[in-house]
Amino acid sequence: MNDIHIRILSPVVSTNRSFEAEQAVLATSGVQLSKVHVAHGTRSIESLHDSALSVPELLRLAVEAEQEGVDALVIDCMADPGLMALRERVAIPVLGPSQTAMHLAALLGHRFSVVTLARHLRVLFGTAAASYGTAASMASCRWIDMAAGELAGSQDRVRAAVLAQAVKAVEEDKADTIILGCTGLLGLAEEVASGLNDRGYDALVIDPLPATIRQAHAIVAAGLSHSRDAYPLPARLR
Repeated sequence: MNDIHIRILSPVVSTNRSFEAEQAVLATSGVQLSKVHVAHGTRSIESLHDSALSVPELLRLAVEAEQEGVDALVIDCMADPGLMALRERVAIPVLGPSQTAMHLAALLGHRFSVVTLARHLRVLFGTAAASYGTAASMASCRWIDMAAGELAGSQDRVRAAVLAQAVKAVEEDKADTIILGCTGLLGLAEEVASGLNDRGYDALVIDPLPATIRQAHAIVAAGLSHSRDAYPLPARLR
């Protein structure tokens, strides 16, 4: 059987991370990974406004991927930009890391907390949890007061800040599951879980991008995709 081809759609024009470095965390048996960036947009997604700007390009890239024979698409952003629109436009599975991580957290625990970058993003995640039907399981949204552009050059500071907020989420908000609230925090889940464990907590820590890729693999392997009744092809394209 051929590997399942999953394409990662980045809604930003570029990042400080190399795809080769990402694959050390994202590699999954039976999966071929590829990644593309939007040609026009912003350098980071830090608001619904930024997210909206990326959607036309994401739609174009989704159609191209389907025409190339890609098996599934994963959006590389916790804002899940264009998720529902992309599902209408293509027949292959399209997954967003925010929706996927929240449902996994609700499935595998009782109360989850999102640890993200900035205070204003709490609104985005609260709205997302309500939209995805997981609001009852959301204990809190906490933040580390950093911009996306600061992540690459401040790894020690980032790790310490994420762990500190994860500890508060467990102790003060009674969360049993932590979701890393930015795909730019890729690869930190194991260290955060270890730090929590050192303090006597056995909370689950979800790294959204690799978790979503594995979920996409499972959906394709099961011969499934999104319901066309739920996400109908736009009328002008039928």
